[in-house]
Amino acid sequence: KAMLDASVYAQYCARLMVISQTSASFFTIVAQQEELGIYRRLLDKYQHYLKLAKSKYRSDLASLDQITQIESNIQQIKAHLEMAQHNILVSQNALRFLFNENPGKIKIKTPFKAIYVHKLIPSNVPASVLKTSPDILKAEALLQSAQADTAAIRANLLPEVNLGAYLRHASNEKGAVSL
Repeated sequence: KAMLDASVYAQYCARLMVISQTSASFFTIVAQQEELGIYRRLLDKYQHYLKLAKSKYRSDLASLDQITQIESNIQQIKAHLEMAQHNILVSQNALRFLFNENPGKIKIKTPFKAIYVHKLIPSNVPASVLKTSPDILKAEALLQSAQADTAAIRANLLPEVNLGAYLRHASNEKGAVSL
């Protein structure tokens, strides 16, 4: 019975894992989209800054090192943009996989700033909630199963002495020893 309970709780653990993976993929997509927007705005500002630095260089007010540094920063930002786009694609495919759908884009209209995190993260979780967690219940059922197995093995291995009507005679049932 304890092993059956453990397998039922293992099924609940699997469901909980799918839910957590789904929510993690969703929040990853939202965060990566926000990061993508920030890098795009930063790229626009650096490209404008590069134009200004080049016009200063033509007027001998800026050095070539300054322009080179700005161009290097632009290349780094472009690399971050590509990485963010790749992460969004991977997260979208993972989310669609969890929904048993083919890979593709997912449109999320909720911006990162609109998510109210104070309702999402519980600050004080009572012990009663933790006690009913499927992984805790599974561990308890496995422990009960192990204890039941230990009791059964002990009953089979340890001798059992039966004192009956004959004082010098002990039963030899279930591996019992004679006196």
